[in-house]
Amino acid sequence: MSDRDASLLGFVLKERSLLTKRDEVSGNEELVYSLKFSVKNVGALQYRVGDSLAILPENDPEAVDALLDALSLRGESPLLDPRTNKVFDAKTFLTKRADLDRLSEFSRSLFSEESCVQKDGRKVSLRELLLEYRPKIRLEDVTSLFSPLLPRFYSIASSPLWDRDSLELTVRSILVKGAHSSWPGVCSSYICNRIQENEEIQGYISPTQHFTLNENNQGKPLIMIGAGTGIAPYRAFMQERLYLQERAKNYLFFGERKRNSDFYYEDFWQRCCDQELLEVHLAFSRENDQKVYVQDKVLEKSAQIQNACASGAHIFVCGSKLMGAEIRKTLEIILGKETFKEFRKTKRFVADVY
Repeated sequence: MSDRDASLLGFVLKERSLLTKRDEVSGNEELVYSLKFSVKNVGALQYRVGDSLAILPENDPEAVDALLDALSLRGESPLLDPRTNKVFDAKTFLTKRADLDRLSEFSRSLFSEESCVQKDGRKVSLRELLLEYRPKIRLEDVTSLFSPLLPRFYSIASSPLWDRDSLELTVRSILVKGAHSSWPGVCSSYICNRIQENEEIQGYISPTQHFTLNENNQGKPLIMIGAGTGIAPYRAFMQERLYLQERAKNYLFFGERKRNSDFYYEDFWQRCCDQELLEVHLAFSRENDQKVYVQDKVLEKSAQIQNACASGAHIFVCGSKLMGAEIRKTLEIILGKETFKEFRKTKRFVADVY
């Protein structure tokens, strides 16, 4: 048994609510949800703020049925998974074990390089190739078509001190754009749209090493910078600071598209501000003709950031890799390259980017 298998827990969906204000968005927008899970085994849940929940997703049943048809497979056909040396029926294998999009070495050999890459450089997914070409594959070779279906990681948006028996996630239900078609994200559609309340999923806690609250930053200001669902761990941070009644001043820099639809957990942040624990600086890129991003707000508040850092502040960044790169450039300007280098070395600056 692997370490991951040994740490698997059953997580039961208790609540799911829409964070995006639906009346403010068009029908084709990607929506953001808050999901609350309890653990099936009472007392088994142990995590810190900054940790992630790794979820073992399941593929969309409609996509699985389409691929069974494309491969001329019966759902009950037995398949030996060489990675586990276990036999699964074909439907279960495609649902729980197979990445339907990433090409394996074997599947790549079945198609020409030209068919795998479009003029714009985007690679065709495996599902697109199988549905288009419908190759004839021997039953014993079917499992070799697919790479393993890997866990998806989501920052936990709650503190265990705030609620010891459950955890919360902030998840965007994404739409994957392939070269020829689009489909819902594998895990986000699974937990945001398909599972129902009181249904169980499988997952495990993925611990962070440095992106957390500890004795090094206790009682010191936090500068929390994020965009989109990168706001999730900061909700956990502030829940913990409220619970512990820490009085250090904190700063949240948050970027999204529109305030009316995309300011997630607004009431909670207002509560923190009312208690004079938090300053919030917002950047909404689609509010005006001139786009404003979170790095612009960070640069605008250079003096406050310098003062907070002089008081021992720790800086956290969570969100896309592109946003993270822009924030690093901005902080080098504000703090100076050598000072920022020292912040990184001493872990006063940490990032969780994806």
